[in-house]
Amino acid sequence: MAIQSQLEQPLEEQMLEELEEWVPGAMDPGTIFVLEGQRKIGDPRNPYVAAMACPRCGLIGLITQRQLYCGDRMICGSDTCSAEYRINGEKIEFRPTQ
Repeated sequence: MAIQSQLEQPLEEQMLEELEEWVPGAMDPGTIFVLEGQRKIGDPRNPYVAAMACPRCGLIGLITQRQLYCGDRMICGSDTCSAEYRINGEKIEFRPTQ
């Protein structure tokens, strides 16, 4: 869990913050909420298992089992953000700029 506010930390050092109950308005950037009944949503081989707020802009989107547990990359769906990142343990790692 995050110790200080997500917005006070440099983006490359952000930690995941877990919510115990679904409160979309309380999801700061980088917050994650694990869904109940995970195997029922999406592809049975890689179902959606959580909702996550983009660590840059806060847009909430669903993430798959491999994105949460195996480090598969994610891209924010916002028209203005498009951050690319992955989860590595409890840290969020952004794709290096090229």
